[in-house]
Amino acid sequence: MRGKLSILAKQNNAQQWNSELSREWMASAGVISGLLYVDGRVRVYHGKKTKLPKRFVTREKLCLRGMSDYWVNDAIGQPYFVVSSAHNKGLLSVLKTDIIPKLLKEVSNQPTESELAQDLQLSRFSVIFDREGYSPEFFKQLQEEIELYRNEIAGLKIQRKQMEKNIAIGELPECEQYSSLMNEKKHIVDTIKMIDYRAETAMASMIEPKLSQRKTTRVLLRQIFSTEVDLEPDTENNILNVLLHSLSNEKSNKIALNLCKQLNETETIFPGTKMRLVYKLVSL
Repeated sequence: MRGKLSILAKQNNAQQWNSELSREWMASAGVISGLLYVDGRVRVYHGKKTKLPKRFVTREKLCLRGMSDYWVNDAIGQPYFVVSSAHNKGLLSVLKTDIIPKLLKEVSNQPTESELAQDLQLSRFSVIFDREGYSPEFFKQLQEEIELYRNEIAGLKIQRKQMEKNIAIGELPECEQYSSLMNEKKHIVDTIKMIDYRAETAMASMIEPKLSQRKTTRVLLRQIFSTEVDLEPDTENNILNVLLHSLSNEKSNKIALNLCKQLNETETIFPGTKMRLVYKLVSL
């Protein structure tokens, strides 16, 4: 897997690939593409190739070295793209320099300048984020290009007047200096994760009506994904049979059988071949 990632990374097309997918996903999302949720997460780095700056990790309650990832998702939590930063720039800075400019170019169905001028309540799109991105100056700068959902804003009455002095990386002691990690492989992996999550969400919507509890939907899907399959190519008819082994109980088998039926109706061709995928449950 690492070897394959290295080959793909040498092409330096990961960002372009993700951008094309992001635009395609937004265009297919219709109206909801204009409602976006930005979520920042810390990805802890345990390697020894470079000394990344430390940041507070909530789940560990410690300051640890790592990267900050800012995921931009749609209204139901499906990701469009991710922005990574080795520096402790914070959400507000990433919104200004990376996220908002990208959204202005890529969000589909934005109103025209004349429509915005005629309707002061109209906006290009809406971005939801937590109080880390709160800044009256920033909102004024954006004017009506962004609307804010302020999470627990009542507790944020006084902004900090004194900030810690920022220093250039070159001014750090030699033992604390670092170089950013190679991002090309990460862009590839992150994009694959987005595709996987969106595929899983689509499959979840197929089986959810058959389940009494919504929370068990992805549990069942994980069971299906981890169950062994047999691949039987039928070259005569250009069919690749995917034979799913029996699941843990009869109810799960029936749901999986229904899922196979819906997947077969898509008549998906296996990439790089002319063979149509046909899913079957071997127990039935």
